[in-house]
Amino acid sequence: MRDLSWLLRFFGISSETIAFLRSLNTRYRICHLPKDAGGFRVIAVPPEELMRFQRQLQRHLLRFAPISDCVHGSMRGHSTKTQALMHRQASALLSFDLKDAFTQATVAQVADAFRFLAFDDHVSEMLAALTTFDGSLPQGAPTSNMLWNLVCRQLDERLLWVAERFDLTYTRYTDELFFSHPQTIERAKRQAIETWVEQTGFVLNCRKTRYQHVRSGALQLTGLSIHAGLVTVTRAEIERLRALVHMATVHRLPRAYIEGEIGRIRHVYRPRLMPHRLWPVYERYRSLCV
Repeated sequence: MRDLSWLLRFFGISSETIAFLRSLNTRYRICHLPKDAGGFRVIAVPPEELMRFQRQLQRHLLRFAPISDCVHGSMRGHSTKTQALMHRQASALLSFDLKDAFTQATVAQVADAFRFLAFDDHVSEMLAALTTFDGSLPQGAPTSNMLWNLVCRQLDERLLWVAERFDLTYTRYTDELFFSHPQTIERAKRQAIETWVEQTGFVLNCRKTRYQHVRSGALQLTGLSIHAGLVTVTRAEIERLRALVHMATVHRLPRAYIEGEIGRIRHVYRPRLMPHRLWPVYERYRSLCV
């Protein structure tokens, strides 16, 4: 069991430093990004000293957490492309969206995630306090994506069991759930999956539930398109990223957040290339970050 003395030795810090970092938890900087469907996405950016600790926590501990292979968001060796390849033989694709995902992760659930990583109760609650803001996971903190994956581990286990029962392929990318089948997914199965998701305690954004079939064109997921087994980036995703990067040059958004969004499609192309409409805007943004 990992206790406080283990944590202090591992990071080479003192208990006074931990107390100072906890005092910074009310000093997040709030940014508002407009959503495509209206409203705003709240990005809470931690103060620099706290973010530095969170980066170390992410780099040296969280990135090695045991997460199911069905998860493709914020996982080493996984990306939107690896997820799309899991569904490239599908004729039918069913997708769900978890409503306001990070706000669904409570401080207690984050503490349970640290307990799962073998920390004792005291350290788990302390680390939960250092990685949450206003009672939930903040977008803008480098630890939030992996902690969200840990919070969702029981959901993934349940939906993998459901997928096996219905002969489906299941993947998750952050707050988006995908099920596919080589032929079709009957309405009864769709309703059953929705019920199983809600029984795990998560809330779905019903407006974003979507069923696609190849008869209506290419299948689309996380900004990518699948057609005849080939994976490409949708034009809508490229335009969304152009707008996001342009906004980042005006507002002080965390670079890790922008690079994470760009990384959603970078793996579709060769490492140094990306769509020609996105490249100039992205290069301008990078020059401002130097």
